[in-house]
Amino acid sequence: LNDPLGTLKKLDGVSYVWKDTGKLDYGFIAEDVGKVIPEIVEWAQDPQYANSMDYIRIISFLVEAIKEQDKKIMGLDNKLNILAEKLDKIDV
Repeated sequence: LNDPLGTLKKLDGVSYVWKDTGKLDYGFIAEDVGKVIPEIVEWAQDPQYANSMDYIRIISFLVEAIKEQDKKIMGLDNKLNILAEKLDKIDV
């Protein structure tokens, strides 16, 4: 996947209340997701409106974004350890 973290940053999670049940729920606005990842949205005949979206397919972006963030965290952790070691030597 190309820039999974950047892709996810373009998505906005929303909360909403179902009209028929009054139940609070969470998700995405499919039309907005379609602007970022059109392949996971099923469009109506009028391409302005979406019929549905495949939430499962967002998981691959989540997994890759977590890996990307983990790599950055590990790099920062290593730098922090190096700095801590240098500070320890100065205190001696």
